[in-house]
Amino acid sequence: MSNDLLGRITQTFEKRLKNVSIKATSYEDVNDYAVALGEILTTAFNIHITENPGEIIEQILNDRLKENHRLITDFGKMVQDILNKQAKIGLETQIPQVNQSRIDGLVSRLKEDDFEQSKWLLGSPIV
Repeated sequence: MSNDLLGRITQTFEKRLKNVSIKATSYEDVNDYAVALGEILTTAFNIHITENPGEIIEQILNDRLKENHRLITDFGKMVQDILNKQAKIGLETQIPQVNQSRIDGLVSRLKEDDFEQSKWLLGSPIV
């Protein structure tokens, strides 16, 4: 079930991601991109997670949130590189680490609480 559910979530996410067209020119664009990805992920969760996924919620959230982090940081790096080049700054772009404790906290809430009471956490964009 876990690979099937994760696969369906991923497929929905990737299909909707193709429709995102935000130019990479400013930090505002990075924020807009992050919000768009968070909304797409929320939609995918709400379509496919209709009942308590049990222990596999950890695998799903780790996979999807780390992938969102990668996509957003890649987009942010692209913007920062453009801005550095425009300003003639030769600094290397810094890439933030995944906030694993935030993911773990979300997983913990969804696993420990009554799923019906905590599934609202999946209904808000996770950025």
